[in-house]
Amino acid sequence: MAIDLPGIGKQMSTWIRPVILCFAFGIGLGLAIVFANGTIHYFQSRPKAWDRKSIRSTLVDAVPISEIDLSAGIVPEQSLAANAPQSLPANFRGFDEDKQPTARHDNKSSDPSVTFDPKTIVGLDDKPMLHASKAQPINFEEINSGVSFSVDLQNTSSADVTIPKTLIIMQATRGTHTLHDSLLTLEGDYFIPAGHTISVTLKNSEFCAAHEDAHQCFDSFFKNDDEIVLFDQAKKFEIHIAIPPIRIPKDQAMYLTGKPETTAGH
Repeated sequence: MAIDLPGIGKQMSTWIRPVILCFAFGIGLGLAIVFANGTIHYFQSRPKAWDRKSIRSTLVDAVPISEIDLSAGIVPEQSLAANAPQSLPANFRGFDEDKQPTARHDNKSSDPSVTFDPKTIVGLDDKPMLHASKAQPINFEEINSGVSFSVDLQNTSSADVTIPKTLIIMQATRGTHTLHDSLLTLEGDYFIPAGHTISVTLKNSEFCAAHEDAHQCFDSFFKNDDEIVLFDQAKKFEIHIAIPPIRIPKDQAMYLTGKPETTAGH
């Protein structure tokens, strides 16, 4: 026997339809959230492109440098005091803090018995350091030689940037542009305000042995390369620096090569 309950089917349709609609909406919303999260994760996890435009190198200069043994040939303070009138030229202008004497000189002295040897040493500030033959000579010993790059870096972005000393330094092989490790180090952290240019120093004073020919030393490490490339992993900066010929300043040329100022190709 069939029992007919008038109105039951109509009542069920009135509440099942909204339930089905809510259920379908929930599934759709869940799928949308899953898709959105997957998209965000994909873009966050994919490697960020290196920024080659924000920091650009402009002027680049390469010069030879020396590592000096500062413990060799130091004159005791008492000796300097006792021999001051005879040991220093009349135009000596004192000592720079934390550096060796950097007297401005004309190789002359009021005392004709005091002579100066322009080949004694090249100072840390690229000035020849002379000593008087009457006094105990200040003749620091060169123990290694290398190269220093002075590079002007321009911040073309709208934000201030700090270039850390710990960034990765590599060199690019000429022709193939294959990257390989570099022995150069950045002298320190450098702050570059937005829209400004600063000079930074990359160097290594231990490339070669003491008194090695500056051109040969330079070619040994840079002849087959055409760029130095800096990578800042945190900010994704990639900085390309063209390797110039080495330049030997006039005040070092005679000491290092016996010839006037020169440059060398690489």
